[in-house]
Amino acid sequence: MGKGKIVTDEMYQNAIIYFEKLYNAYVKNKNIHTLVLFIIHLTEFACIVFTYKYDRNEKCNYNSVKRKLSNVSKSSVLYNLRNILSHEIHLLLSYEEVISDGILDFGLENFTIVIEECFEAINIKIDASKLYNDIIMRCNFNNNN
Repeated sequence: MGKGKIVTDEMYQNAIIYFEKLYNAYVKNKNIHTLVLFIIHLTEFACIVFTYKYDRNEKCNYNSVKRKLSNVSKSSVLYNLRNILSHEIHLLLSYEEVISDGILDFGLENFTIVIEECFEAINIKIDASKLYNDIIMRCNFNNNN
C-alpha cells in the first residue's frame, strides 16, 4: 500500500493493473497460497481505491475504507487479517482457519462493500456474496482435510 503517500493517478492505475492480474491468478489457481495473497492485496488495493475515490489528494490509509463500511465495529477486521497473514506467520497454525474466521468476523455486508468498490475499479462484475461463500467453503474444506 502507498501508506503515507498521496494516491496519485499513476499509483491508482498501477494498482488496478496489479490487482486485476492477481485476481486472474487467483481464479486460475484457487489454492491457499493465492487466496492468502488475494486477501493481503485486497486490503492494500481497497486502501488505494477508497482513498482515491473518496479522499482525493489525501495520503493512502485504511481510514478511507473504514468510513464507508456499514458495520463499523468490525471495520478493522480485514486490516488485522492482512497483518496476521503478512507479519505474524508464527501465529499461523492454519491459514484456512485464520482466513475463514477473519472473513466471517468481517461480515458479508462489509465484504460486499469492499469487493464491489475494488472490482468496479477493475471493471469486473462479481457476485460478492458468492466470492465470500466460496472463500469460506474453500477454507473449511481444506481445513477439514
